[in-house]
Amino acid sequence: MVPLKAQASMIQTASQAFTEIMELMVRDPEVLRLFHFGTHDFASLSEEERLRFSSMMGAMLHRFENLVAQTERGLLPCDSWDGAANRLRGTLALPDTLDWWARGKHVFNDQLQNWVDREVIEK
Repeated sequence: MVPLKAQASMIQTASQAFTEIMELMVRDPEVLRLFHFGTHDFASLSEEERLRFSSMMGAMLHRFENLVAQTERGLLPCDSWDGAANRLRGTLALPDTLDWWARGKHVFNDQLQNWVDREVIEK
């Protein structure tokens, strides 16, 4: 049994992981524009914008690596990050994001790669 304090900490981490990125998009229209075009029209971005988008997605997905690992270990209840996981599924399911993922997934751990395969690509 996982101690409640440890679970509460992981639940907070799960909530914070996606909230911080969403808040950044709300505060900075340029970040929102970059995210939108990166996920919907990656080819229209300049080389610098592609690097920035890739860095933004990398930062977001590295946070999710931890959440997937903690969920699979039973430290984070599945329903505690369902909303964030649904947003991640939706983002990764976009054609341009899936292309981005296919080119760069090797930098992420096997657990996240398997989660994306199972929860996004195979669905």
